[in-house]
This record gives sequence, structure tokens and C-alpha cells, in this order.
Amino acid sequence: MSTLGDLSHDQLLKQLHDLILRDHALETELIVHIGEVDARRLYLEQACPSMFHYCVHVLHFAEGVAYKRIAVARAARKVPELLAALRQGDLHLTAASLLAPHLDRACAAEWLAAAHHKTTRQIKQWIADRK
Repeated sequence: MSTLGDLSHDQLLKQLHDLILRDHALETELIVHIGEVDARRLYLEQACPSMFHYCVHVLHFAEGVAYKRIAVARAARKVPELLAALRQGDLHLTAASLLAPHLDRACAAEWLAAAHHKTTRQIKQWIADRK
């Protein structure tokens, strides 16, 4: 088995890119599962009063990550295009969580397009300009 030091620059960059694609797919699947557990309220069967409590105390997510994933999971159940944007890497988790409270079927395409590959700061500014 080779070490990273044995890889050419091109091989290393290719592997990094491949890992990022896998990460996007895995994060999206995680969010889909969180959404389903939330919708079924399965956290109650685990003696948790909320999905947030379940994510923090059972799944051991950091509070901020739990909040973002739950918000995105709930929004994605209403606007499935959000999942496609995450899976393709068009949005990062923070971007999706910032958009989540504003998304509905009517505005989804516009908001997702506006946030495409944007930084957190750019998305916050875009949202502020809409208020």
C-alpha cells in the first residue's frame, strides 16, 4: 500500500477530488436519513424529546452541525432540489442551512441558483438584500 507521499501531484489531486465527491454523496444521504427519522419522530423511541437532542446526545453531533443538518433535512423534504444541489457540491451545508428557512417550491430554483458555489458571506448578503 502506497502512502500519500508516493503519489504524483496529479494522483493526489484526483484522489482528493474523488473524496470530495464521496463526501457530498454521503452528507446528502445522511441528511435524507435525518429527515426520515425526524418525520417518523423515531427520536421519541430513543427517549429523546427532540430531533436536536437525539442528534447531539445519541449521534454525538456538535450542536451547530446538528442544527444545520436538521434544518436542511426539513427543508429538503419540502424542496427536494436542495438534495441535488448538496449531492452535486453546488451548495455546502452552511449555505443550505442559511437558505432552508426561506425555501419553498415557488422560490427554490431562484434561491438555489443564487447560492450556487457562493461563500457563506455572499449568501448572507444575498439573503439580507431580499429582506
